[in-house]
Amino acid sequence: MSMKSQYERILTWQEDVQKVHQSYKQKVTEAKESIERLKQENYNLTRDLEKLKETNNVQDLELTTLKNALKAKERQSNEKLSKSSDDNIKEFQLDISNKKSERTGAKMELLKVKSLDEEKQKSLNEVIESLRSQLCFKTHQQTMLPSPEEVTNIRQQLANTQVMLTQSEHSRATAYNQVSALNNELLNLKKLLSQSQKDEIYALQTQLDVYKTDFEAERSAKDTIRAENEKLSTDIQNLHRRNQQLQEELDLIRERDYVVYPMQRRDRESTSSSTSNEHSMKCPKCNFGFKTLQTLENHVYRCIELDDNLP
Repeated sequence: MSMKSQYERILTWQEDVQKVHQSYKQKVTEAKESIERLKQENYNLTRDLEKLKETNNVQDLELTTLKNALKAKERQSNEKLSKSSDDNIKEFQLDISNKKSERTGAKMELLKVKSLDEEKQKSLNEVIESLRSQLCFKTHQQTMLPSPEEVTNIRQQLANTQVMLTQSEHSRATAYNQVSALNNELLNLKKLLSQSQKDEIYALQTQLDVYKTDFEAERSAKDTIRAENEKLSTDIQNLHRRNQQLQEELDLIRERDYVVYPMQRRDRESTSSSTSNEHSMKCPKCNFGFKTLQTLENHVYRCIELDDNLP
């Protein structure tokens, strides 16, 4: 082989070595940029996570405050409704008791009036019979010896007796009307009490449904936030693991025994050829050269594992 061809081959090999060296330098630079970018993304994600945690803490605090306020309002509302309901029930019960007392009094008065009416009726009947007897006797006497003054007196007594009987019947009718009015009023009070209790129960049930709906909505929102936090934590752990793998790969690249010997003189052709042969073992994934097969195998496993873990 002529010196010229050997020299051309050496120049070609030197250019290839320089190209490979530049390619490796470019890949190392790209790896550093990727690591810096991942570090920045990791920092941004960490900062966003801290902000999200602070926001979550604030939301939890607000949620706790709202729950306490809701419980306080519910307790106050229940106390007010219970107190109002108890007051209304007591008032209705008092009214019913009063009406019952009035009704009992009216019944007693009615019985008393009936007794008085019966006594008066009996007395009036006796008076009427007596007057009739006297009238018959006077009439009989008048037939025998007429007396207009006695007849007039008897008629006046009979008229007075009729007036007293009419007043007694009117008093009895008035007492019956009062008892009927009291019965109607008592029935209306019972209906009003029943309706009031139904309205209060419906209002309490409606308010309880509203509280239950609000609590379920708050619990659903909290579960959603917790799921998002868990997902974000998982993503950050994956990024940390990816960053660690890239860092280990970069350390491996820095620590490997790859050396480029530039060609300076023609008389060192044999040494350069042997060095090229030593570095002929390259990674099929990234084309990095290694001296030993064991080093190449270790690198290939880690290179493939790193590539599989990248998104």
